[in-house]
Amino acid sequence: MKISRHQIIAFATVAREGGFSKAAKRLNIGQSAITQHIAAFEEAIGSQLFFRSRTGVQLTFVGRELFSLADQIHVLEEQLFEKAHQYINLKEGHISLCISTSRPAMGIIAAFKKQFPGINIDLTVAPWRDALKLVQIRKVDVAIAIKPKEKTSTLYCQDIEERSFMAILPSQHPLSRCKELTLYDLLAETIILSCESSYTRFCTDKLFKQLGVAPNNILTTNTYEMMFEAVAHGLGIAIALEHASTTYQATVAIPIKELSEKHTNSVFCLKNKASLRIIHNFMDVTASLVG
Repeated sequence: MKISRHQIIAFATVAREGGFSKAAKRLNIGQSAITQHIAAFEEAIGSQLFFRSRTGVQLTFVGRELFSLADQIHVLEEQLFEKAHQYINLKEGHISLCISTSRPAMGIIAAFKKQFPGINIDLTVAPWRDALKLVQIRKVDVAIAIKPKEKTSTLYCQDIEERSFMAILPSQHPLSRCKELTLYDLLAETIILSCESSYTRFCTDKLFKQLGVAPNNILTTNTYEMMFEAVAHGLGIAIALEHASTTYQATVAIPIKELSEKHTNSVFCLKNKASLRIIHNFMDVTASLVG
């Protein structure tokens, strides 16, 4: 006869509480159910577990041998349910994120952390295509990056904002007072671009190829923050998505005619993960900020 967890829990609780009625109250079940579980357990092992008396129960020799193990199982089960309850209420948990730019990602993360301080966050910074790949191979739960233009039926996307590319110039640059620039205005300048795997580089290289032109000099940086810092120090003119980073007072942003197309920044995850409680709440926080 198979021994069930209900029998083990009933046995451990009766032994701990010292009686059937107390155990029934502790487990919030009927005393008859306790009696049936103990009887089934005793039948399965072929031995009596308790000596019964008017004052309560006492463990037999076999009962004493089994009680320590049964109580450990009971305690571990209680700990599991307690821990699971913490996760259900998002007092504890874990989410892994990948972002391609600091803005608006950091604001979203800060708002989520404020609402759910017990959630641990693993944060990775990677270019847009790498962010997409990390989500698809399940290395991260959620990415905040430019929405992929190709159809991705496995992804759930929540749009945040639309951005255009801007020329970032030193505020004292001769072109800084223009309301709009063309790409040809920039060709004689040192153009500061992000790394070759970035979305910015993908779009600008594609446009240079289409127009059959090339800048005199390109300075490549790893992050938007480095791009703005380089502009502030007069090292050239950067091309970057608007609002992708904290702006510097010593710089100005001017639209570029040939790069006026809007690009959608989104939060995305795998569709079959979107209903997970932590991820669902992360999306809700994002929606509350952009709504």
